Amino acid sequence: MKTIAYYLNDFSKSPLRGVQQKSLLYKRRIITFLAVNEACTLSDLAAELNTSIPTVTKFVFELIADKIIVDYGKIETSGGRRPNLYGLAQSSICFVGVDVCHHHISFVVTDLRNNVIDIKSHEPFELVNTEVCLDELCTRISAYIEGADVDPTKILGIGVSLSGRINSNTGYSYHYFNFTGRPLSEIIERRTGFRVLVENDTRAGCYAEYANLEAEGASNMIYFYISYGLAAGIIVDGKLYYGKSGFAGEFGHIPLFENDIICQCGKKGCLETEVSGIALERIMEERIRAGYTTSLSKRCEQGEPIYAKDIIEAAKNDDVLSIELIEEMGEKAGRAIAMLLNIFNPELFIVGGLLAGAGDYLMLPIKSAVNKYAANLVHSDTRFGLSTLDDNARLFGVTMLIREKILGL
Repeated sequence: MKTIAYYLNDFSKSPLRGVQQKSLLYKRRIITFLAVNEACTLSDLAAELNTSIPTVTKFVFELIADKIIVDYGKIETSGGRRPNLYGLAQSSICFVGVDVCHHHISFVVTDLRNNVIDIKSHEPFELVNTEVCLDELCTRISAYIEGADVDPTKILGIGVSLSGRINSNTGYSYHYFNFTGRPLSEIIERRTGFRVLVENDTRAGCYAEYANLEAEGASNMIYFYISYGLAAGIIVDGKLYYGKSGFAGEFGHIPLFENDIICQCGKKGCLETEVSGIALERIMEERIRAGYTTSLSKRCEQGEPIYAKDIIEAAKNDDVLSIELIEEMGEKAGRAIAMLLNIFNPELFIVGGLLAGAGDYLMLPIKSAVNKYAANLVHSDTRFGLSTLDDNARLFGVTMLIREKILGL
């Protein structure tokens, strides 16, 4: 009995040729079609594959024998012979998503319809660019799969969301874990035994936002992701835009400021040095040392770190300095967003990420700056929104991306 993984794994180097390979391709197309359309008749499949009903019937019944396809029974019609409806067995396949953040890591297992089978969110994890951290990452992924309520033989692939410059086609990460000379996806594949997609966290979040809002009909969208770093996810004609080398959207590294602050990219004056979670933490500590009053002063005086989430929480509790810093950041972000609107003229603009949790404290100054600096004819046609997804957007986005990569969608 063959598994669904057998049909959907990369078989470009398979020794099968001729009739056997053609049969494999047909079955793969049947599985992919049912993955998207949920259920259909043999006539529907024959039309999709441009082949005869007897040929499709043969392949479908072989997949039923492998317990990959199920027969839902006959459907009601206005007259004549009632056809049977066929669909994929929900339990036959699943995907794993991993979201690696600066201070935590999250995992999820989803089925073919993106339904959650198992999830573990915000487990403590410190992301640092060392071999020890890479080893721990691989170990944690394997441990999660082993402990999850899922049959490992049904896992078809793992999607990993990570910050920094990433070429998802080659699997290379150029900011984290680039010291081995090998693609990060290959390293994780060897350690876990599963096919792996490594994706930039902003694009993963962007894809989740787009899938969540797709019913609104926008085919061109920008996702402004403001967390510890800053980047833009771009959807053009319903597809993620990667650029030639897979690095499109590194908006945080445009040189907008005359400062001597060294960015993570190694250059000075980047937008990210003034608009990001890292910048918010730095500026708060600078203001406290300069004598400004805040509810977070005591933590700083005691040598405890102040995180961006603490500043956002303090703002929600009416801490004046926290509110002022977030509003200042929103105004700077709005100027930069005006540039994006003038260049791309998107239908939809979504602000997400850690700092989006500040709500109107961030969004109102952003909108005010956009109204001031963007071309009126451009921004008036753009719908603005705050992310409606929780902090697991990247997690679900990268899981959907590995699903679509494997299914060939």
